[in-house]
Amino acid sequence: MWGREVEETGLHIETGDKDGLCWPVPETLQLVPWAERKTAQVLLSMYDRDGTPFDIDSRHVLAGMAARLREFGVTATCAFELEFYLFEEEPEGRQPRPVFSTHRGPARQNMYALSDLEALMPLVDEIRRGADEQNIAADAAISEAAPGQFELNLHHTAAIR
Repeated sequence: MWGREVEETGLHIETGDKDGLCWPVPETLQLVPWAERKTAQVLLSMYDRDGTPFDIDSRHVLAGMAARLREFGVTATCAFELEFYLFEEEPEGRQPRPVFSTHRGPARQNMYALSDLEALMPLVDEIRRGADEQNIAADAAISEAAPGQFELNLHHTAAIR
């Protein structure tokens, strides 16, 4: 994003941008339900060439922090929300616009409005089916503050993959 190396990491300049290994996380291989041909995806974790966990792989960092918390009798729990925008389909060459952007007025914010979700229920149902098929614990969907902005909440869990 900055167009330069972050020298403090020592990951590129000092090491020559060394190669590593990525291994699948067990039990994460899932079919991609929206693909036209059979397609699957899998979560990966990074390792150094000698097989030790790569020290800045987020899964390894989280596992290390969870282990430290367990020493104090505490269990790490996390939840995520995936925010996204939906746009109207426009003819080629026209600027895309968020769904519901033509509705104006002080009530347009419509944050947490069930009416926006109801209007898009076929899509919401498709997102839910896709999440279910991939064992993604989708908990709730809501409309957010901006036109076309939505959020999918994932159920919190203590399990770390």
